[in-house]
Amino acid sequence: MLMSSLFQFSSRLKGERDKVEEVIRGEFSERLVTLEEENKNAKSELIECKTRHKFEFERQGRLHEDEMGEVQSRIKTAFAKRDELIKELRDKSGQASARADHLEALLIKQREQLLRPVPK
Repeated sequence: MLMSSLFQFSSRLKGERDKVEEVIRGEFSERLVTLEEENKNAKSELIECKTRHKFEFERQGRLHEDEMGEVQSRIKTAFAKRDELIKELRDKSGQASARADHLEALLIKQREQLLRPVPK
């Protein structure tokens, strides 16, 4: 009888151990599925963030290129205006110099006429 009791007790312990193993495996399996789902979601979010970052980086690059193009255009315009102004000033300087030479020649001529003795 003692043997039979021990055998029953052993069988009962084995059954409980099997149930505990099953519960632990079930919990582990559930946790594994949850972690795999979280991992999948995290990877999906990472891909989405990388895509957004790449798009934003390219957009910022295009904006920068556009701004640099605009700045370059304004610089070219400013240089063209400067060159035109320099040309105009040189032309005016040349004209003023020519006028001064002409007026100087007239003064010399007038002086000569005034200093010439008047015939009697």
